[in-house]
Amino acid sequence: MKILQMFKGKPGNYILTVLICFFLAYTQLWEIVTNFKGQLTSNIEAALGVIQGTPHWKVYQSRLLGPYFFELVNNILGLGHSYAFLLTLFLQSFFMFLTVILTYKSISGSWLTSYGIAILSSFFVALLLQGKWLYLWDFFDFIFISLVIWSYYKEKSLLIIFSIITLAIFNRELSLIVLIWLALISGYKIIFKAENNISRYKKIFFVSIILIIAGYSVINYLREFLLIKELGPELFVDSGKNLSSSSFHFKFFNNLERFSNTIFNLSKNQIYNFIICSMAVISFLGAFSKKSLLVELSALLMIMLCSTLVFAEIYETRVWISLIPLVIFIFRELIQEYSL
Repeated sequence: MKILQMFKGKPGNYILTVLICFFLAYTQLWEIVTNFKGQLTSNIEAALGVIQGTPHWKVYQSRLLGPYFFELVNNILGLGHSYAFLLTLFLQSFFMFLTVILTYKSISGSWLTSYGIAILSSFFVALLLQGKWLYLWDFFDFIFISLVIWSYYKEKSLLIIFSIITLAIFNRELSLIVLIWLALISGYKIIFKAENNISRYKKIFFVSIILIIAGYSVINYLREFLLIKELGPELFVDSGKNLSSSSFHFKFFNNLERFSNTIFNLSKNQIYNFIICSMAVISFLGAFSKKSLLVELSALLMIMLCSTLVFAEIYETRVWISLIPLVIFIFRELIQEYSL
């Protein structure tokens, strides 16, 4: 009982939060080392390829944040690339769970709810940490989604909201999807006068449109010109990826075919099929919620789900990681709403 008493009140909650994040990050790092083993060398080479201007695939050259953070950790501590890479993954994992806990605590008002979301997220992320590739920008997506949700729904200044998204532009293209979501929901509120503070949403709408254009331009500029000396080892030739391409690839029909071929087969893909189908059902149900918060978050989930199905590889499971906490939160809120 005395041990439980020390975690009561704000200081105790923050101590418990740090302990939970440390434990989940350590567990996740163990999971990564166990699952990827010798493939970690290839992932380190992928990060170094971006830094050295010899990316494995041209689109990686706009994803600077993760590789350069990894290089910063290596330069400051002098650990060598292998240990610096593992430490970078640990730090990313720690802040992944920390941002999830603080974000959903601020929205739900419950520490217990936020801890539950973080722990369940850890479980589902562990299921998705399969395959050969795990890039440093994957976990940063997870962090940015949580920070955007927190800053938007807590009505932080537009400078904070768009600073987070601007930084995310240098991580991965998911930032553009988030901007499209902000433009759509703010545009809806402007047209239908759904909120009192219309001037704020007008600003969000116009800044989102500007950043969509600027972000797309920056991403393509980085892919075409920045630091690229030569393309690295042609690791993706067999999968049909064009190393010189800098545009988005339409993959919906290929993904649909792969999904239909595996849906009735007993394999590990069934786990991913279940998660993907759950996302679709939850986002659909959330769209009909009486709570505007759930409707808007469900719209974000649906947009990200559709963009992943259309432009990404459906069984490149790491692409689903950033959506997990959002799915869990919406599902919890839907259960509460339908049980009333």
